[in-house]
Amino acid sequence: LVVTLRHFLKHKLTSAIKIIGLALGLAASLVVMIVNYSELTWDAFWPDADRLYLVESYNINQTNSSSTPHQLKRTIEENIAQISAVARLTRSILLINLPDNPSNATNTFQQSVTRADHTLVDIFSFNTLAGDLDVFQNHSNAAIISKTVAQKYFGAANPIGKTISIATSQLQGPNKQATNSETDTANLFKVVAVIEDTNLRSNEVFQVIIPYQDVADRYATDWNNLQVKTYVKLAAGVAPLAVDQKLAAIAEQNIVNNLNPAALAQFKLISIADVYLSGVDAYGNTRNIWMLYLLGLLIIAISLVNHINLTLSGYLQRQREIALRRLAGATNFKLFLLFWAESLVYLLGAFFIALMLVEPLMPKLADQLGLRLQVGLLQLNGLTGSVLLLLLISSLIIALYPCINFGNIKPARILHANQSKDSIKNIRLRKLLLTLQLVCASGLLVSVGLVAMQMQKLTEFRPGYNIDQIVFVHGQQLMSANIGQLNQFKSRLEAVPEIKAVARMTPNLLGMNAQVEKVSRADQPPENSRFISTLHVPDYNVFNLLQIPLIAGELPATGDSFLINGGKMPPAAITPSRNIILCNNALHLFGFASAEAAVGQQLLLFRGGRAIPFNIAGITGYLHVGDLNGGPKPCLFQQTQFGNAMSWGIRHDTNKIQPLLDQISTIWAEVFSGTPYSWQLKETVANYHKHQQLLANFIYAFTGIALLISLLGIYGLAGLNAQKRAREIALRKLHGASAWQIILLLTREFSLLVIIANVIAWPITIYAISRWLENFYNKIDMWLWAPFFCVLAGVIAFTITWLTVSGQALAVAMSKPADSLREE
Repeated sequence: LVVTLRHFLKHKLTSAIKIIGLALGLAASLVVMIVNYSELTWDAFWPDADRLYLVESYNINQTNSSSTPHQLKRTIEENIAQISAVARLTRSILLINLPDNPSNATNTFQQSVTRADHTLVDIFSFNTLAGDLDVFQNHSNAAIISKTVAQKYFGAANPIGKTISIATSQLQGPNKQATNSETDTANLFKVVAVIEDTNLRSNEVFQVIIPYQDVADRYATDWNNLQVKTYVKLAAGVAPLAVDQKLAAIAEQNIVNNLNPAALAQFKLISIADVYLSGVDAYGNTRNIWMLYLLGLLIIAISLVNHINLTLSGYLQRQREIALRRLAGATNFKLFLLFWAESLVYLLGAFFIALMLVEPLMPKLADQLGLRLQVGLLQLNGLTGSVLLLLLISSLIIALYPCINFGNIKPARILHANQSKDSIKNIRLRKLLLTLQLVCASGLLVSVGLVAMQMQKLTEFRPGYNIDQIVFVHGQQLMSANIGQLNQFKSRLEAVPEIKAVARMTPNLLGMNAQVEKVSRADQPPENSRFISTLHVPDYNVFNLLQIPLIAGELPATGDSFLINGGKMPPAAITPSRNIILCNNALHLFGFASAEAAVGQQLLLFRGGRAIPFNIAGITGYLHVGDLNGGPKPCLFQQTQFGNAMSWGIRHDTNKIQPLLDQISTIWAEVFSGTPYSWQLKETVANYHKHQQLLANFIYAFTGIALLISLLGIYGLAGLNAQKRAREIALRKLHGASAWQIILLLTREFSLLVIIANVIAWPITIYAISRWLENFYNKIDMWLWAPFFCVLAGVIAFTITWLTVSGQALAVAMSKPADSLREE
């Protein structure tokens, strides 16, 4: 350790370069490990997590879903003995009152409420802080609340025994008939237990839990109606595959597929720890996890290669010291301990610097990246051990080569010559390591350009409808609002000058939750039918709201039937309108020669074993519905009557969105009372691409780090190279060599390595980015942009190398030859 510290102080600049390079690499790798740890450990913290599974619904022609039918729970309990517990749950934002709290008696609060079977507590092992969970299993009016909710509503008072009130309309959903909030009955629930807040890295966050009530209507027995999540806990030692087979038999016996009888729907288990990354509603991205690991590996490899390269060059100057140690009796093992101690000192110093860089930045970074971390870096279970293992392996790698290289050194030969001898093997190894470092840096440079172009293309992509000036508002007050309030809210919004259109609609990208239906032309046999997405809208004014163009026909002027008819549906009608709007990309499916030829024709929609005719009223222009990273789906729009709980879409023309949102909230409070939720459609689009943007941001940041590490490495090696050739340069100067000739001499070797590195990096990077672009439907032309960014990366690499090496070379070229030849 003393020797290590002496060398550190003697060669301050080189030591600082090595530590800074390692610190940057370790900091970047730590960020990757933290991010991936966050993504990979969702819901893994539950006790018996290996036995907890979510039941998912799969269908060949319908959208897969994490929801299941109501009666699946009862069927599982009756037929599958390998499952020890099964529970349904559904979650929504509801309005609750606090009759036991006089200070809050007149207030209504919006709160996430989970309705679940009493067996939920047998599946999720909650940490009980107060009360008794067993009471929840035996009473139909019991409630469980989280610690945060208890503090929010009851403060320091004991919440056990307190009552919360939820209106009937909030629990049963919007009625087909308009309701009147003044006649809404209240349901009282008594708090029986307080549980610890759910870990943020969970797909199921429990705040208020009340008993699940079976709905006595036709939907409760409809196996095609998917409305609840179903969780199961397997008995100890039971394989999920055996349960999957029995679930498949249940689906085959009960589900009638009206779309295609040959397409069998299925129920399958997915481990609770895999839901976030692999479930049908997956919010994570497995491919990005591995790409981040690859980026982290590249960065740590660059920093280690840089450190090893500088260390090898430094050991060249220590050959006489090593020779003396060998003469004094040092064994290979003692030499290894020396090199290992030095590498550990450097790595630990770099690690503490990396911690000082990462730890304060992680809260901000987590907020920017949408990570859910509850504890500090060193408190994350399993992560600290991984970091220490990484440091240990890195130190062994750094120490191993010099030990092998100098283990067979001949002390007499080194001491007789009184100077260090650099072998051809060492020179080639250093060149190889530097080339690998430059390959990684050049590859990342090319990646930055291509990824930036792709992300820009995603930003500029327009799906055929307005996404920049659309705001959605929603609130649970709509559940109990009457028709008069809804129409008043609509008319008051339309009176705001900045608001150009108002319509009720589903608050999402068009087609994300569309129903897939079997459709055929009325004048063709059913064998020619096709499956296309049906987008149900309450009002064709949605076209005006989103500014969806028509290339043929016109919109039916039917209006929102729920608002116009006072919530009443004509008894004999199946749909409010028998007119549909067909997307232009569906024309070829039905053999229409043109959009004009399709207008006025009839399509048959197969529902419930019947073929229902609909008239084509219009044809849209270009329209991309569904997954923005997938191809546009063939689709049609049909007007359907929806209840009063639909969200409101608002198109505006102002650049000052916050004052408009404040005005909308004021109108909402005056009409419904309370405060609505509001968000912009462009935020939904940005959130849809957040995982790709996350990866892009890492590539940008890591490229800068890689270039900085490479710059430090080249600077250090150029300085050592210049010192090693100082006497040669002095002799050349005495023979008339100019400063420019000396600069060319010293930069020639590095320039060749840059060329070789770029030639190797380009095809590898192009292949990797091509694979990444397979995730996108709307992607850049690789053969147009790849050559440009390859050349640009080469120019940047050359410029950085020349500027770095030329600075060192110029200093040597301007030195006095006598200073270098004095000791010769």
